[in-house]
Amino acid sequence: MPVLKNKDMPLEQMYPLVQRRELIGGKLGAQNITMGEIVIQPGGQIPLHKHSIEDCVLLREGSGEIHINDEVIKVEAPMTVLIPPNIKHRVVNTGAKPIRIIYAFPSINVDRQLLD
Repeated sequence: MPVLKNKDMPLEQMYPLVQRRELIGGKLGAQNITMGEIVIQPGGQIPLHKHSIEDCVLLREGSGEIHINDEVIKVEAPMTVLIPPNIKHRVVNTGAKPIRIIYAFPSINVDRQLLD
């Protein structure tokens, strides 16, 4: 059972103005869950995509928009959004401060199909 210090885990570039660190997943010993942190700088976004499994997004800091299918939802921390499987979504930082997100998937086999 690993106990990990999040601050010791590196942030990796995911997209322009977007960094990610995996907090738990298959590489770290999990069998049925993937969880991580994403930081989106002002003006940055996670492009439109979908997963074949549920995606839980916990907005810890910041404000912006989550686009789910054709709906745009204004979000401000703290908020939690559950995104069903195969639903198109993106997260956009429209605020002046970084967005910090914790994400979780009920699997270690997480697929991401980019749609942009």
